[in-house]
Amino acid sequence: MAFDAGFTAAVVEELSSQLLNARIEKIFQPSRDSVLLVLRRERSSLDPAGEKSVGCKLLIDAGAANPRLTLSDPEFDNPRVPPMFCMLLRKHLGGARITGLRTLGFERAAELEFEARDELGFLSKKYLYAEIMGKFSNLIFCGADRRILAAVKTNDLSSGSKRPILPGIPYTPPPPQEGKRSPLEEEKEAFLSAFRESALPPAKFLLSRYSGLSPLLAREIAFRAGESDEALWEEFSAVVERIKKKDFLPVLLR
Repeated sequence: MAFDAGFTAAVVEELSSQLLNARIEKIFQPSRDSVLLVLRRERSSLDPAGEKSVGCKLLIDAGAANPRLTLSDPEFDNPRVPPMFCMLLRKHLGGARITGLRTLGFERAAELEFEARDELGFLSKKYLYAEIMGKFSNLIFCGADRRILAAVKTNDLSSGSKRPILPGIPYTPPPPQEGKRSPLEEEKEAFLSAFRESALPPAKFLLSRYSGLSPLLAREIAFRAGESDEALWEEFSAVVERIKKKDFLPVLLR
């Protein structure tokens, strides 16, 4: 399954149900672009009887090859000397609890909110932004005011980017794709009018007009709709409505 905005929403919803209030025990940075959080969470009432808490590992990978956000139990050879980004996370997030996990609009980006104690022992918020966007993926760590403390990939305006990522500046979410709109805000009449005027095949129309959709999802919506423009709207809006309601059903195709 392509890691598009809808899939990101499903992953974040599932992780949120399992990781809220989980405490960080260890932090590793196995590669330049990935972070592994070793967590301990309360065992749910559905779990078998046993210990009151259970360990798990959250892998956040911002590498271009296979960016993802997932519970995993990988075996990594961690560097002998932790990178600076890892050391900073350990300083600020050691013993912290996960108090929030949410997507940013209809984007392939998630905000992890932590509650940690500062140097004086006071509770404060910290934020880790996981942007799962192919070669533009990134991990960005921010303080309580959401100003950037560090990122695995930094850039300034000299690189041609319209969104600088540097320590000290406020974090801003990834900008929407130019000329595209969010599927979550579409209305029927505007959809049908745009589709009829475009003269594009259904799947190409969906990809050209809306952000956050993968080619796989666009082709699936078009396949379900057949040749009817009204049916295309019905299938499109049904998918969007399930995302809005967080009505997700994991399916494995073999």
